[in-house]
Amino acid sequence: MREKPFPVPAVKNGLAVQKKPSGNNGRVKIGSQDTEEHFMSQTVIERAAEHISESVHQASCATSAVADAIGGGVGAVRRAAKQGGDAAVDFFDETTQRIQRYPVLTIATTFAVGFTAGALIGRMMKRKKPAH
Repeated sequence: MREKPFPVPAVKNGLAVQKKPSGNNGRVKIGSQDTEEHFMSQTVIERAAEHISESVHQASCATSAVADAIGGGVGAVRRAAKQGGDAAVDFFDETTQRIQRYPVLTIATTFAVGFTAGALIGRMMKRKKPAH
């Protein structure tokens, strides 16, 4: 047979006495100790819940900040790529127009730059000959 649970005893002066011993060999528990333990465990649980809630909030804020930074970075990269592409197209168009306007000057400049680069490369290779 099941026993009916006893109601919680009234607390007077911070002490409550349990009327029926609960399997503890006839000893009587003082309710204030249980109450203090209950309040202490309740406080610990509440503190832990507050810390967990604060940690979740901080993690959410950090995640939002990272997402914003990534989104901003992606936007910046797209803008830079578009500007770089536009600059390359403009450079190509301007070069084409210059070649069409000044063909002889363009050929002479290209020859001079190529000759100078070849001379510098040849001179650097002479200096780095391996000693046998």
